[in-house]
Amino acid sequence: MADGTSRDRARHGLEFLERVRQAEAHIVLSKPRPEPPSAAAFLVNLFCKRSYAEGILGDLHEQFVQDCERCSPRWAAWQYWAGVGHSLLPLLARKLKKAGLIMMLIDYGRSKLGF
Repeated sequence: MADGTSRDRARHGLEFLERVRQAEAHIVLSKPRPEPPSAAAFLVNLFCKRSYAEGILGDLHEQFVQDCERCSPRWAAWQYWAGVGHSLLPLLARKLKKAGLIMMLIDYGRSKLGF
């Protein structure tokens, strides 16, 4: 009789362990994945052509996922912002330079035409 109850206990123990494993698997699978900063993606879309923006955002997203797995989501977000800045600074500098040239031409035209 003692042998039958010990088998039942062992079977219940195995069933319990299996339920625990299933619960752990569910927790791991349902864990929310961190998302890259949407404001940074908005800035890329705002200042870049669509074809460039898709490539930049794709590369940044790949790096973001790798950084989340290696380090932490917070660090990955910092790196994402740094990548956005690194991508946009030359573009913004060029646009500001172009706008400065246009403003200089407008001022020149005003001074010569008397506006």
